[in-house]
Amino acid sequence: MKVMVQVHCSLLKKVSTMQYKDKLKDSRWLEFRKRVYEKDGHKCIICNTKDRPLNAHHRFYDNNKEPWDYSVGDLDTLCNWCHSSLHGDFGTT
Repeated sequence: MKVMVQVHCSLLKKVSTMQYKDKLKDSRWLEFRKRVYEKDGHKCIICNTKDRPLNAHHRFYDNNKEPWDYSVGDLDTLCNWCHSSLHGDFGTT
């Protein structure tokens, strides 16, 4: 039991020190975003396209949660164009 706790604590420390871009490569995030896409029918909820790459967009952030620790309903599927537009960085990515 003690070894399991140590391993769990070690994993938590590793996740907490990961940069956000690295967390988006984590298998837990990759599986979670698939559920978001399924919820929204694999299309952008703004423009309804299925022809551009999709993003799972958090409606809000909680600093105490990892990207995959939200409810599926807390995220929306957006195409890369609408996602960039929403964040005000259209044309920079």
